[in-house]
Amino acid sequence: MTIQESTQTGLNALINAGLTVDGQLGEASTSALQSLQNAITRIFTAKGYSPCNLIGIRMSDEYTNQFTDWGLICFGEATYLFPISTKPGSSYQKNDAYVAQVGGCACLLPAQYKGMWSYRPAGGWSGDAYLMQVGPCTVYRDKSEGPVIDKSITETGLFGINFHSWKGDNATTVDNLSAGCQVMDEIYLEDVMPLLKQIQGNIDYTLIEFADFS
Repeated sequence: MTIQESTQTGLNALINAGLTVDGQLGEASTSALQSLQNAITRIFTAKGYSPCNLIGIRMSDEYTNQFTDWGLICFGEATYLFPISTKPGSSYQKNDAYVAQVGGCACLLPAQYKGMWSYRPAGGWSGDAYLMQVGPCTVYRDKSEGPVIDKSITETGLFGINFHSWKGDNATTVDNLSAGCQVMDEIYLEDVMPLLKQIQGNIDYTLIEFADFS
């Protein structure tokens, strides 16, 4: 799926745009993107958030172990949606030893995080360009290993909650790609990372929920 097709699919999922997924971002898609941006503005205003180039949208609290959430990047004239996971994969979330070792698997709490990430070029630990955590965030420490996020324990700090994919993985499941990181399908990195590279200074991230659109 191209980034244009992904964007149309995301618009259908988030605002029921009714678009034909053909990769042609014509008048109907442009109108739907404006409607999405209007909805995002309303949500941000209600929460007291500042405008943000990179947004995550958690579709549910269910641990799906798949890329069932959405990333939204807005930079200049480019606005794209692409599949991500905002929740840890089952290799960590359901790993008894790991959960006990860290006091609960990390799952990012929805909020706005100013200066959370710094761009890092290709060749790093993931093999691809990625965003490294440099500012604090708040995570749920989920010890439950259950089907949905346990929100009873939170912790704030620097935990290595990065934004990345994994070179050559081509996975359809999250598994060991995330112990709390925000992860995306590698096929969209060449569309998204060059835009993120252009942002001056550290990069803000805002994680909202699908329920916020109601």
